[in-house]
Amino acid sequence: MKRFMFTMVFLFLTLPVIAPAQVPSLTGTTSQAFIAGSITVKGEGVAPTNKPLNEAQKKILAFRAAKVMALRELAEILEGVAISGETLVKDASVASDVVRATVQAMVKGARVVHESYDEILYDPTKIAQNILVERGAGDYTNDVGKAKAILSERGSKNPLVIKASGVVKFTDVQVTGDDAANIFTANQKSNFLEGAKVVFVLK
Repeated sequence: MKRFMFTMVFLFLTLPVIAPAQVPSLTGTTSQAFIAGSITVKGEGVAPTNKPLNEAQKKILAFRAAKVMALRELAEILEGVAISGETLVKDASVASDVVRATVQAMVKGARVVHESYDEILYDPTKIAQNILVERGAGDYTNDVGKAKAILSERGSKNPLVIKASGVVKFTDVQVTGDDAANIFTANQKSNFLEGAKVVFVLK
């Protein structure tokens, strides 16, 4: 199975609550927290690609970014998210539509319970089981146009096209740091990796 490789951090934070302690698991709501005994969230972070950094610097900055993201997840669970919207109508038609989300909370007592410095961007084990059984981790073709057509059928109208920089062990696809960051950012918006909306073009 193919995987995209690059430097990425996964960091888990937990915030204890007053309830019987159990094995920590990712928490989505405060009600789940009292059942699980803690609020456990995951933060993901990558090092900036617009400046020259050595591996140690990349790791430090990626961990910092992951911690901030995890704290934001905690804040959203504890305090909720404030949503504000603004729609501008001009000449009887919508000229602009802006939605903003903000969260603010004081988080105390959180601690890191797990951290990993991974290089796998696209991991087939993270794909929903029904999708993995139905069509695997991705499709294969020898033409970019055919690849776009396949993705269009699955709802991806403007797919991201990335050229691999190499192959590891004849199975894993390698991409550059900049391309990895672009893939990560795009996936944050549409979760196309988890939906296996990926096509490998073989030349």
